[in-house]
Amino acid sequence: MAIGTLQTIEGKPDITYPVRWVFKLMGRSEEAMRDAVAEVCVGREVTLSRGNTSRTGKFCTLNLELLIVSDEERLYLYEALGRHEAVSMIL
Repeated sequence: MAIGTLQTIEGKPDITYPVRWVFKLMGRSEEAMRDAVAEVCVGREVTLSRGNTSRTGKFCTLNLELLIVSDEERLYLYEALGRHEAVSMIL
């Protein structure tokens, strides 16, 4: 059973919370990104799975899945993870 829905209305997503959300993190060190998630997501139940590694091996991705209960929480996590030195990019 799915929790929440996502629908785009006039270019802005209309999200029904709570929803299972996946952030894709990109960085140079999987271990450092895992540590970043542990720092930012304290007390939250998260699922981390390894994504792709760049052809040269310089970058890797992690998929972070967790339950989000509000737009403010989703934006906070996006910004906090994006500011962390271990995370080069977040989608």
